[in-house]
Amino acid sequence: MLSHANWHPHINAVNPPTTLREWLAHKGSLTTFLQEHCQNFHVRCINQHLETSLKDEIRPMGLSRPCKTLVREVLLCCDDQPVVFAHTIIMARACALNWPMFKKLGNSSLGMHLFTDAKIVKGKAQYARLKHTHLLAKRLFSILPEQRKTLTFCARRCLYQRNRGAMLVTEIFLPEIMHLRTRLTA
Repeated sequence: MLSHANWHPHINAVNPPTTLREWLAHKGSLTTFLQEHCQNFHVRCINQHLETSLKDEIRPMGLSRPCKTLVREVLLCCDDQPVVFAHTIIMARACALNWPMFKKLGNSSLGMHLFTDAKIVKGKAQYARLKHTHLLAKRLFSILPEQRKTLTFCARRCLYQRNRGAMLVTEIFLPEIMHLRTRLTA
């Protein structure tokens, strides 16, 4: 099973479909952007727990080896349709001091905090095509079994810093996101 992906600093490296490029390249809050493209946006928290970091999360988090992280996984939904699977990690020991809001998020949007807290510094986005064998794809399949027909997913990730704490947010874009504009204009 493949537990890492090839992450690239430029979107062209993953050659996304034209209809997905705008979503991947968006630099502001994905939550706000999604809200502009649907009637009813909501976050569905799937889980939040302690877990060992994935192999391809070690380097961007500045780690030398896998370690315990606090993981939050959610579905971002537009008009009751999941369109993004988000996987966020922070160092467990950094939670209370650097990310005090993290444990209290529940079904609220992390993005609203990331783009309104002046102490948060956003890093550069990275892009990848996650194969269906990637551990995050496997997690997605356990939540949404109908996604098993998808062989690769376009994804992006970004490192955020607050004080001395790092947070890595990975967003996997589901095929349904490419139909949002059509649904709104129909």
